[in-house]
Amino acid sequence: MGGRMSHTVGLVNDNSNLFSVGWSRLAGDLRIAHFIGMHAALQVLPLLAFYMLRNTKATLFVGLLYAALATFTLVQALKGKPLFPDKSFTPLTEKS
Repeated sequence: MGGRMSHTVGLVNDNSNLFSVGWSRLAGDLRIAHFIGMHAALQVLPLLAFYMLRNTKATLFVGLLYAALATFTLVQALKGKPLFPDKSFTPLTEKS
């Protein structure tokens, strides 16, 4: 996000914010992968491991699933596709 100087991929000025988090509904948003990969993983995985899982193999399995989710959201954002698309939006297409 810092190198691109923007958090959206696919639109220059995107104001189609998802209600409480502000994620884009029209373009790819790198903040989703950042949230899942950094902030939530640093807080959710240790709490799950300590309070609920209490098993090394289960913790590793959940960690791998979490990593797959973070990777999926990053790839989705880099393709310029939103995680939760706006169903009412219809992109402009050129007439041939």
